[in-house]
Amino acid sequence: MQVPSIARRLPFGSLARRVSLGPLGTLDDAAFNLRVLVGAGVLGPQRPDHLARTLRELARWGASPAAGIATSAITDPDSAAVEDEAGSLTFSELHRRSNALTRGLRGAGVRPGDAVAIMCRNHRGFIDATLACSKLGADGLYM
Repeated sequence: MQVPSIARRLPFGSLARRVSLGPLGTLDDAAFNLRVLVGAGVLGPQRPDHLARTLRELARWGASPAAGIATSAITDPDSAAVEDEAGSLTFSELHRRSNALTRGLRGAGVRPGDAVAIMCRNHRGFIDATLACSKLGADGLYM
């Protein structure tokens, strides 16, 4: 069943299509985005301080891998995020590692909109690079 958009149900519908919520889309998109975030477990019952920090990260990053790791590091920091031949990494460790790589890429001159080639096997380095590109606003090109 397709739910009609807010714009079609409310008298100020054209306004809902024009009100921007930044990286989260328009006011018209809010109900769909909220349903997806709840279904994915990003939003749900949690401590008020965690909810406030989660909402801040979602507003900052929008729907992106950067938001996914940042919110997971808040809500479930000690759970395993990645397991590969070198062991496991928690969400918190993965967030810190990708932040370090983000700083390194920025220091090397990578800016939002730049393309970064990523060539590696499926392991933590691949995820670190993908998250760092997302945090920079750069495009990861998988080789």
